[in-house]
Amino acid sequence: MVGRLALALGIGLLVGVERGRHTREQSGGIRVAGVRTFALIGLLGGVWGLLGTILGDVVLGIAFMGLSALVLFAYRATAKKDGDFGMTSEIASMLVFALGALAVRGDMALAAGAGVAIAALLDAKLYLHKWVARLSELELDAAIKLLIISVVVLPVLPNKGFGPDQILNPYKIWWMVVLIAGISFIGYIAIQKVGPRVGGLLTGIFGGLASSTALTLGFARLGKKSPSVSMALVGGIAASNTVMYLRVVVIVSLFNPSLVSGLLVPMVLMASASAVGAVFALRASGQKDTLETIEVDNPCDVGSAIKFGVLLVIILLLVHYAQAWLGDAGIYAIAAISGLVDVDPISLSMAERSLHGLAVPVATTAIIAAVGVNTLIKVVFVGMIAGKKMVTPLSLLSVAVISAGGIGLLFTYT
Repeated sequence: MVGRLALALGIGLLVGVERGRHTREQSGGIRVAGVRTFALIGLLGGVWGLLGTILGDVVLGIAFMGLSALVLFAYRATAKKDGDFGMTSEIASMLVFALGALAVRGDMALAAGAGVAIAALLDAKLYLHKWVARLSELELDAAIKLLIISVVVLPVLPNKGFGPDQILNPYKIWWMVVLIAGISFIGYIAIQKVGPRVGGLLTGIFGGLASSTALTLGFARLGKKSPSVSMALVGGIAASNTVMYLRVVVIVSLFNPSLVSGLLVPMVLMASASAVGAVFALRASGQKDTLETIEVDNPCDVGSAIKFGVLLVIILLLVHYAQAWLGDAGIYAIAAISGLVDVDPISLSMAERSLHGLAVPVATTAIIAAVGVNTLIKVVFVGMIAGKKMVTPLSLLSVAVISAGGIGLLFTYT
């Protein structure tokens, strides 16, 4: 018990040191609590926690209410005297009391960890304020929407199968939606923060996380308006494709690691060929200027998440019936059609279906087929928007990339 009381005292001392350093320029008469006071509050919580085991939990509640009343009185006096209406120290003192009681009556490791976390949070005031000041409305909006679709929606969905062969699991499907939105969120924020200032390569990398198709369309429009930077834009598109190939492997591995062995060699070869092409294109361009901002839709928007979820359900059903009616050829056809739109839904569908009997070679071949079609459709988009100056080098690079994937696939399954 002595060790537990010592921990309660130590928690108060730790927080008190941080508060004392933060308010060292204030006189003792203005400060609500300093090092000694916080240390005593922590010990007070420990003592009352110990007494609560003897006299009943009611006395611990009364003690906390008494401390809260004292803190409130001190806060009113301080706010009236110097006009400072911040309540950080007051809240910290009540937390220290509670952690002191927890140290005596509960998990010591939890109490110690919480005490360190409180001290670290208090000490990070300057950094947190700077971060909030730099946070834009778009970024905050995206983060809140990501929390809505993950923390609010995901836990309430049933984790059981519905539909034919119970292939539709709402929880798993929405978890896939959350994963894609989370990865895209990283790229979206990177594009918003530093994208146009770092040139084609890093903009392409961030765009590959957010949406390689959206980046390709954006770069194609820039190529039409500014033909002089065409090669730099081709390099950026190649960089986004490189990230897209590797991203598919990562996503699939999270849901079905057994597919990685079939995907790894083809995808790494495709990514390597695309990366080499990106470097050559960027070096050939000699472009040093920054690029304009690329517009990417918020991937965490609830409407976008629902659309992705619906698309995923449709593809899951199409794959199920295509396999039942047409066999493997039907799956490949659905994969190719899906690649015209997006590679994520078919990749996730194959990962899910291979858990329910679909052969690994069929699943991996379907994913690579979708990726290949997606690579080609981007060339078509660029040709329609930007014209020959961009589409010629991108076409040659895409043929090399798809050939590398085909060689990797043959190598894997022969």
